[in-house]
Amino acid sequence: MTIGEKLHSSHSWDQIKQDFLASGDASPVLVGLTSVIDQMALQAYAASLAPAFPNGLAMLAVGGFGRRELFPYSDVDIMLLVEREALAADLKEPLSEFVRLLWDAGLRLSHSVRTIAECIEIHEGNIELNISLLDRRLLGGDQVLYGNLEAKLPVFLERKGRVLSRHL
Repeated sequence: MTIGEKLHSSHSWDQIKQDFLASGDASPVLVGLTSVIDQMALQAYAASLAPAFPNGLAMLAVGGFGRRELFPYSDVDIMLLVEREALAADLKEPLSEFVRLLWDAGLRLSHSVRTIAECIEIHEGNIELNISLLDRRLLGGDQVLYGNLEAKLPVFLERKGRVLSRHL
């Protein structure tokens, strides 16, 4: 699957659909779609964001995408983790290209740009951010930055778990 190809008219999509119709088992659909969309996101990241930000930026799959539970036509939730807020302003053009590539490929992309500090605070008006981070995985980019999030997030969840559960 190449980044210029539409997901829903690709050979990969046809194969996933045929396998499902033959077996009726949704598990291969989840695995297959996640794998294909992982590749597409990585290609878009390499073509747009990685050249501009070789460090200080990580791409995470969150929510259902983070759990590897993508059904046909699911939203693809991606969070871009930035080292510091000042980098977010520099992301505008590369981020526009990244989003365009994935939208043009037919994905229903939902994305956000956050710092670690934003990830480890309660967002009263956007509790979905905190909840989506329960299911996360690194797709690409700065592994050290992602490691820093991984070190801090469990402490935050332990301290603020009761508050988050009340919002649920």
